[in-house]
Amino acid sequence: MSQGRERRALIVCLLLVVMLVWWATGTVAGVKERPGVVRVMTGEILPPGRMWTSITGEWYSQKVPTGTEYTQSEGRGTASIACGLVTGWEASLSLPLRYYMDDRPDAQGEFGQGDLAIGLTAGRTFGAGLHVAANLFALAPVGAEAKPVDDTKTSPFSNDALQVGGGLLATYDFARSDGGIPLKTHFNARYLANFLELPTRPTTWNNLLLLGMAGEWDLGAFSPFVEISSDQPVHNYLIYASMAPIRLTPGVRFSTPVGADLTLGVDIGLSQELDQWDVSPEGFGPGYEVGDKLVPPWNAVGAVSVAFPAWYPPPPPYGVVTGQVSDTESGVPLEASISFPDTDIPSVSTDPSTGRFVVEVPEGSWKMVIAADDYLWRAGKITVARGGHLAVSVRLRSRERAVSTERAEARYATVSQLFAQAQELSQRGELYEAASLLQRAVNLAPDNVEVQRLLAQTEAAIRSQIAVHRADANSYESTGRWSQAAAAWRMVLQLDPENLEAHQRLVTIEQRRTAPPPRSRGAAGAGQGARAAAPSSGAGGQTGAGKGDQTALSSSQVRTLYTQGVRAFTEEQYQRAASCFRQVLQADPGHAGAKSYLARTEARLQRLKTKN
Repeated sequence: MSQGRERRALIVCLLLVVMLVWWATGTVAGVKERPGVVRVMTGEILPPGRMWTSITGEWYSQKVPTGTEYTQSEGRGTASIACGLVTGWEASLSLPLRYYMDDRPDAQGEFGQGDLAIGLTAGRTFGAGLHVAANLFALAPVGAEAKPVDDTKTSPFSNDALQVGGGLLATYDFARSDGGIPLKTHFNARYLANFLELPTRPTTWNNLLLLGMAGEWDLGAFSPFVEISSDQPVHNYLIYASMAPIRLTPGVRFSTPVGADLTLGVDIGLSQELDQWDVSPEGFGPGYEVGDKLVPPWNAVGAVSVAFPAWYPPPPPYGVVTGQVSDTESGVPLEASISFPDTDIPSVSTDPSTGRFVVEVPEGSWKMVIAADDYLWRAGKITVARGGHLAVSVRLRSRERAVSTERAEARYATVSQLFAQAQELSQRGELYEAASLLQRAVNLAPDNVEVQRLLAQTEAAIRSQIAVHRADANSYESTGRWSQAAAAWRMVLQLDPENLEAHQRLVTIEQRRTAPPPRSRGAAGAGQGARAAAPSSGAGGQTGAGKGDQTALSSSQVRTLYTQGVRAFTEEQYQRAASCFRQVLQADPGHAGAKSYLARTEARLQRLKTKN
């Protein structure tokens, strides 16, 4: 006996952890549920104070072993009334009726004999997709008189005894949670007790625990499912041949709406007992009288269901919109207002602790606005059906984070533009301008590795070219080719306008170029006389004036103007750059860098003028 109990306990534990399964739909009043019947407990939130009625019908056929294999057919019907109590809670009253369509000579119940039950269920929805319900029921036989039963052929569902019980049903719908996958999982535990009068036993209560888990992949009209269940005898005088420690039922469900209110469902599956109870007196315990056990093959399970809902009272011309408002980043519930502009629909506020709301909205399409303090508001169009229910989940973004994000996006756009312009300038050999743009980009985005890498490459190229031009300038100076040396130093200034050595060398070269050539002593005396007489000479006066105009700016001023012009050019201040370069050329008409930059500046100004 202890081995049997240990085995049962092990099977129960395995059942609870093996898989996600679907406890097939059907009546909620103690009759074993089958796929295809629309559940009363749907997990949806009913409007407070509203009632919803449903009538379902099912035809079910399966081979059931009880010592010999036979086919038993059953017809089932259920009438249910569900009522929304408060938000998230619902209750239902159901009247399931089952008839046996079995005319075998040794049948326990005659043709037309069945069971009538009454059940009361209450449930609540938690979070996004969890629904938990509790059920109490009572069942009694009706119809034709049942045949006498004995210890070997007794079913808990087909005798003259009253049966009572209760159960728990938990459903989690992943499609309604944040994951969004179309998977529904179910767990069902029910405890049955029936009052038996057996010829060979004293009147007693006979108890049975039924467990089930299952999963349903909801693909719309096509939904595969798999169910695993167990029948656990508790203080039983009998082991019923139709009971099994563990039973597997895979199948597929087809459902489609017919018209506006009718739903048609068809289920096809296979049922297999993966294990069996030891129904011998030695295995189950001394003193028990048990029947033979027949392990069935895979049995076909088929069901057809038709269901249509009806509101009582008739549904008003509006539906219910429910939802939750939370923070985009943290998911924290928010206290927000839900309004419908340009309508007479009253605004509602969310619950500050949960962020949830419920609002009745007339049927039709409406603009809904969700707003919260210090958050960016959101708006969208919703369509509500008469008597329908629409679930909405909204996440708002903090205004402070939004502004910070917009600034970051603006900086990113500016850095991207500067980077692209610098790449173009580098390809054209305008390295100083490219380096200036890249330095601005680095200042905006110090952590941008790509910008830093290109800036380092550009600065390395500048240093390399400066070294080349510097070597050329020194070589020209050593041979007295002052014009070529000056041009080389100006190339250095194009790459580095603030290069002090280049500025000093240009001043030195200019002094050497303008210094008088060495003369003989006589010629020098004549020259001194000429210079002494020069102030009184008209021509000499004019020449002196011309020389004074050309050297009106010092070399340091020319250098400063040139540097300012280059900076203005890189900052796209072309008018200012052109002015600087023209002043440089007035003071030094041979300044190669100013000539080059002035030409490019005027070209840029012309392009801008053409665009405008």
